[in-house]
Amino acid sequence: MLTFRAPYLLSFQAPPTPVSAARLRDLRLSNGWTQQALSMMVGVRGAAAVSAWERGLAVPRPATLLRIARAFGVEPVDLLQRDGFEALALRELRVVRGMSLRELAAAASTSTSTLRRWESGSYVRAPGSDVVRALARALDVQPARVEEALVNARDAACRFSRDLSGEWFADLRCDKLVRRELSQQLVGILGP
Repeated sequence: MLTFRAPYLLSFQAPPTPVSAARLRDLRLSNGWTQQALSMMVGVRGAAAVSAWERGLAVPRPATLLRIARAFGVEPVDLLQRDGFEALALRELRVVRGMSLRELAAAASTSTSTLRRWESGSYVRAPGSDVVRALARALDVQPARVEEALVNARDAACRFSRDLSGEWFADLRCDKLVRRELSQQLVGILGP
């Protein structure tokens, strides 16, 4: 018997959290700091790491991003390539709080692989309300913000997959995930 296996986004890897390389460089220069000085302030070895961040070749770890923001006297979200706090996906919420994947997974009592799927938007089933509340507590945001971040991650995953795999294939894949999620919500509202 032949079985058709739909192409899900389960193997999708989210791109690194976009740190604004230009903003990082501008802040460092406006403070009159060398790359070496900034690296020492935030606890990384040598100017090579700061140079890589400023050229967009590497991304600082969440805890390091938090230390960079503190050194500059700005909010961590100001270092991201975003238009503000509203458009953040789950990964960016975690990063601006300076939390590692493992720390947030432990706080929400879930596995790192499950959290990684939620962050990348490649989940089939959204987390339950109890997990959303646990994530919100750990991230110090309202549960509605976590739900919005999950939707933003899903939207970003669909946009990103369209760019990589072609319009029709990606639309079919994303639409199937959205249809499944909507039907699950309707069953929850209307009953089986």
